[in-house]
Amino acid sequence: MQNREANDVYSTLTEIRTLMNRSSRFLNLSPYAPIAAGLLALAAAWGVNRLFNGGWDIAPMLQLNTHARIHALIGMAAALFLVCVAVTVGLSFAEARRNGSKIAIDTAARRLLWNFFLPLLVGGIFSIALFVNGYYGLTSSIMLLFYGMALVSASGHTVSSVRFLGYAELALGLADSFCQGYALIFWAVGFGLFNVIFGILFLAIRNRS
Repeated sequence: MQNREANDVYSTLTEIRTLMNRSSRFLNLSPYAPIAAGLLALAAAWGVNRLFNGGWDIAPMLQLNTHARIHALIGMAAALFLVCVAVTVGLSFAEARRNGSKIAIDTAARRLLWNFFLPLLVGGIFSIALFVNGYYGLTSSIMLLFYGMALVSASGHTVSSVRFLGYAELALGLADSFCQGYALIFWAVGFGLFNVIFGILFLAIRNRS
């Protein structure tokens, strides 16, 4: 009898903890979202290199010697960002449907959006300012660092393992700051390859549980 009562108490506490966790975290993040975003980033890196350099060498350096090229690069980066956001939202709706829940702009979602997009917005504006003023050397590392900070900041309001991707982006951004001339490679690895790897691991863990 006591064992049954103890099991009932444990079950009730577990249910309460699950409900509290769902109310404070956005848990409908699709593992396919980082995979799709990573593949889009890799495709964009290849396209940018073909457009500006006409090939792919060991250490591709973008030839940003005209204002037209700078504006084109900023425009392509903005377009890539919007496409990635749209894909992530669409896949999150699909994930919510799979889980039998609905996506609402509740407190958890607002906290996630604020903590993710604030560092990303600041980093994006700062990177644009560097481009406009002709400082290209550390732009890719700054973008990686702010992206990493955005992921770590948002991890407290969604799937906690996102923070590990953030740590990897921060480490890569710091490494990039010491390696001049390899910007496009670091950009492709950070925004492309790391996202794909994280998405695959996330998917494998979800399917195992």
